[in-house]
Amino acid sequence: MCNDPNTTELFQLLVEGSSFEKSVRGLGAAICDPSLTELLLALQQRSGLSISDIAKRTLLSKSYIHQLFSGVRSPSRNAVLCVARVLKADLRETQILLKVAQKGDLYPRIRRDAAIIFSIERDFDLAQLSRLLKDIGETPLLPET
Repeated sequence: MCNDPNTTELFQLLVEGSSFEKSVRGLGAAICDPSLTELLLALQQRSGLSISDIAKRTLLSKSYIHQLFSGVRSPSRNAVLCVARVLKADLRETQILLKVAQKGDLYPRIRRDAAIIFSIERDFDLAQLSRLLKDIGETPLLPET
């Protein structure tokens, strides 16, 4: 993922810069535009899981996961969240995945999103998260089996 300097410092450089080009040059690697594929592959590499492992754990088809990781397919929000949980993405990484996939951040004022945030912070696996959602009457991430 991108370097993560202090956001306040980034704002200050952008506000005080004499031109956008100079500001962006000054920010260097702090500003990046990674693709969903790049982010997913980085998380996959860190996790050591194969595409087959990810497919099995998310209950999504192997071909669907291959398409997500190759950039051929745009995932649903639930698919992003499922893959993020399987790859042990933390809350910050999950929010970045959702933003890059254009699926909307997790918002703590929404009950279902609050439960997802709660589970990420407690490192619930995907099955535990889906059980929590089902127990509180929210739509689980995983399809019913």
